[in-house]
Amino acid sequence: MATGLKRPVHYGLPARFIANRSILYGHLVLILLALVGAASCKGLAENYAAIGNTEYQNRNYDKAISYFTKAIRDDPGLSEAYYGRGMAYLQQRLYEQAISDLSKAIELNPQNVSAYINRGLAYRASGKSDLAIADLSKAIKVGPADVSMYIDRATIYLAQNENDKALADFTKAIELNPRDASSYRSRSQLYLAKGQIEQAVSDFSRIIELDPKDGATRFSRGRIYAERGQYDKAITDFSKAIEITPKDVSLYNIRGYAYISNGRLDLAVADFTRIVQLDPKNEAGYYGRASAYLGQNQYDKAIADFSKAIELNPKNAWSYIRRSAAYRGRNLSDQALADLKTAIQIDPKNVAAYYNRASIYSERLDYSRALADINRAIEINPDNGWLHVSRGNIYIDMGQTTSAATDFRMALGFSGDPALVQTAQNRLRVIGY
Repeated sequence: MATGLKRPVHYGLPARFIANRSILYGHLVLILLALVGAASCKGLAENYAAIGNTEYQNRNYDKAISYFTKAIRDDPGLSEAYYGRGMAYLQQRLYEQAISDLSKAIELNPQNVSAYINRGLAYRASGKSDLAIADLSKAIKVGPADVSMYIDRATIYLAQNENDKALADFTKAIELNPRDASSYRSRSQLYLAKGQIEQAVSDFSRIIELDPKDGATRFSRGRIYAERGQYDKAITDFSKAIEITPKDVSLYNIRGYAYISNGRLDLAVADFTRIVQLDPKNEAGYYGRASAYLGQNQYDKAIADFSKAIELNPKNAWSYIRRSAAYRGRNLSDQALADLKTAIQIDPKNVAAYYNRASIYSERLDYSRALADINRAIEINPDNGWLHVSRGNIYIDMGQTTSAATDFRMALGFSGDPALVQTAQNRLRVIGY
């Protein structure tokens, strides 16, 4: 009776295998077992790698290394395991091991951008900057380009004093992410170093736009405004910075001097007073307030504050020089001379001390001492045309018009200062030259 089952049909197998089915089945079993074994090892390796990644994320770097090592043992071609172990070594600052594993990860997967980046960081930490740059450049080439790649490479260029290349990379980082204030900060400092002040100010303004609470950048921009004589703009920036950090005495100090330069001496006094309120032992606060009092001709207050500054720092020659000016305002020339003598002892090359002492000696008609001091000032700074004018005036008082004319003519050589040139020309006319 028919069963309905058909006889098996074998396609493409040699007759000898069909004839000896036991041999065929044996080979198939071995092949299947091998495939299952390989798959099993690969699966275990991937499981170990996954566990290693978890341990890495939890900052258990020793455990992560152990699991990545097991993954590599079971599957030596698993690039992710080499990468993970390399990263764990990198976190432990084991740079040679990190470089070795990351190199193997790159060998197995040349498109692994992260491996190039992190091997570059390991090279940099090992002092191999050229190799670090090469890896970051390769990462940029393999892509896709990321802001961090350019920032990292720019940082290395900076360390190598290759400022133009660093500037180009920070600019590229800004192109990729125009809202990254940190790239503008780095680029602005490079612009300052290169003397490109307008570009630096532009970057400062962009930083402030992105981060209105960045007081440090407002301070930097304000300082540039102050150096340009744009005191209103400078004061605005310093004031905003003070709103952000109201207990930063350095901000009151720089705003105080901006107020002095702007002729707003009462506000300067207020700022320096705030400094000594915040820090009663702050020498700069007393010195600054004394300078403002001196500008107001409040000589007694100026003397008191300069004296306090000297008490806090008796080695600051300028405190003595400035206090001598207050003493002169009170017609106390002996005290002024004593202060200038002390200033010269502290700083024997301080031109202002010799110049001011020469002025007092001239007022006392002690021209030989005045001439000696102004000669010393010129010796220290021969490129100061005003010193030649001062010596010329002393020569006039001494009746030595020929020597005076020589000094005034020397002053004319400093043509970059129109006021100086005009003064020298006038003095020559007075003595008939």
